[in-house]
Amino acid sequence: MPLLAAGSPLVAGGVFPEGTMEMKTVRVVRAFYYQGKSLAVDTVVDLPKLFAAEMCAANKAVAHVRPAPEAKSDTRPEPKREEKKGDTHAR
Repeated sequence: MPLLAAGSPLVAGGVFPEGTMEMKTVRVVRAFYYQGKSLAVDTVVDLPKLFAAEMCAANKAVAHVRPAPEAKSDTRPEPKREEKKGDTHAR
């Protein structure tokens, strides 16, 4: 039976599809090089998921969750409700 792993990065000549790589946000704990540039300690950076996992395993980075941007608040005041006479419900 022939090997059906054509295109796999584990097979000689296989290419890893870099265009579809997922990114992961990490905070640098110990400085390391990425793409020929040194990343300083406490830098928050997006790395390819596999490389980020490798740096986390080597105790050079930790996963970082960026806070979600705050939703814009509605600046218009709420319309006032007119209460009917005899309305005994507390609001």
